[in-house]
Amino acid sequence: MTAPAQASQRPTHMVRILQASSDAEREEIFQFRYRVYAQELRKGLAGIDHSRKRYVDDLDDSGFLLYARDMVSGQVVGTVRRNDLVRGRLPDKLASRLRLGPMIEAFGEDRISYSSAFMVDPTFRGRTVASLLAMGSYRDGAARGIFLDVCIAELALVHLYHQLGYRTYEAPFRTYQGGGLRVPLVLCAYDQPWLDKVESPFRHLLPSGKDDSGTAAGRLRAAYPEWHDPAVTPIETRALWAALAHQQPEGTSTALFDGFSEEEIRDVLGNVPTVSLGRGSRLYRGGEHEAGMAYVMSGRIGVALEDSNDPHFVTVLGAGHITGEMSVLTGGDRTATLVALERTEVLLLPANLLDRMEKQDVSRAYRMSRNLNRILAQRLHAMNLRVLGLYDRMRVSSDAFELTRENIPDSE
Repeated sequence: MTAPAQASQRPTHMVRILQASSDAEREEIFQFRYRVYAQELRKGLAGIDHSRKRYVDDLDDSGFLLYARDMVSGQVVGTVRRNDLVRGRLPDKLASRLRLGPMIEAFGEDRISYSSAFMVDPTFRGRTVASLLAMGSYRDGAARGIFLDVCIAELALVHLYHQLGYRTYEAPFRTYQGGGLRVPLVLCAYDQPWLDKVESPFRHLLPSGKDDSGTAAGRLRAAYPEWHDPAVTPIETRALWAALAHQQPEGTSTALFDGFSEEEIRDVLGNVPTVSLGRGSRLYRGGEHEAGMAYVMSGRIGVALEDSNDPHFVTVLGAGHITGEMSVLTGGDRTATLVALERTEVLLLPANLLDRMEKQDVSRAYRMSRNLNRILAQRLHAMNLRVLGLYDRMRVSSDAFELTRENIPDSE
């Protein structure tokens, strides 16, 4: 197995992208996956081993694993897996769902890969880790002649993968019981015109002379009735990586209007104003006294703790999420800056919403208050995971420092 291109291994903010080559490295990755999949995202995957706190599946036998290592603490902070079909076939059930037959017939197994298990540590999201992992994998695949890379994406992430250059080619399906729909996507890695059109971050990485001018896409378009070239509204590259890295726990998110009928929702909202935000617009800024909540109707909002030209997003909110609930419940100032990552529509809910509801219908006010408390609890849980991650890295770094001190001879 060849190592990734050397360019992807240069330290960036003390993070290096490496390819696992030993059992010990692979075990670190499996345990990191457990922390993200089982403890944070609470996925019900068959490969999750709670007793050993690791996640591994059949694809790991033939896949190669890229991972990001924080050079300060030495810990794994991100990973992605790619399976080149020539190294081993995918499990029959997955291969059948992906319907790879026409691709294999047209291009051969040695030109096709399947990417999966892409994740980033909560405390490193919104930085460079996601981009380094994805671009390192693309660069390595393109250099070795991988024409097509297949993946499956959650519904909420499909339009983000579209900007990377992936296109939908087959109907969505569920990968496991209790999981949501997943959309099969394929990247024509050598399609320079398409990468340019959607402003894919990969467009600058295609080796010279590899452009196929859309030939591969044309052959797939004829073979797959579900194929379509999506309309893509590009978002700023850093915001794209942040949105991809910030996955919400599937099936655990409480909506503001859980338990409300459509008629009740219409009655509660009444004449609530809607605001349209352009990419980069600030909805709120940290320290402002502005009260009220915002309910995201469409688009995405990045949450940053500083208001700078290049903020680090600690989380990303999509359609159905709210922000500002803390100020409504506590009456405090804004603690974060909210940045629209793309064209975004929000409903502005008044700060006295609960008081108004209580006067009209105590039951509705109770349900709304309960939902707000659950949302706060979920966000507190997510914050705790980030704090634990930071604590672990600080502890490991401290231990490493003490070991280094032991090796320093005393001077008289």
